[in-house]
Amino acid sequence: MKLGHFNKPLFLSFFFDFIVGITLPRSYIISKFTKFIGEIEESKVEYIIRYKMERGYIAMNEYLKMKYFLSSLMKNTFTWSTMLTPKSIYN
Repeated sequence: MKLGHFNKPLFLSFFFDFIVGITLPRSYIISKFTKFIGEIEESKVEYIIRYKMERGYIAMNEYLKMKYFLSSLMKNTFTWSTMLTPKSIYN
C-alpha cells in the first residue's frame, strides 16, 4: 500500500483485515462478468442474482463473494463504495 502525506495510507479498505487477507486458489482464474453501473433502469436485485450465478467458485465463499463484488461496480456505484467507513463491513 502506498503511503500519502504523513505516512497515512491513501485508501483503507472497508473490509475487516481477515476478509482482505482471503485469497483465491492459485490456479483459479476470474472470468469476465457483468458490470453494474447503477443506472435507474437497471434492476439491483437482478444484478445481485446475476453476480452470484457468474461468480462460480467465489459464490461458495461468502467472504470472497464480498471481496470481489467491488470489481463488478462501475462509475457512481464504485465511487460510492470508496466512501464507506474503513473496516465497517464484516458480513
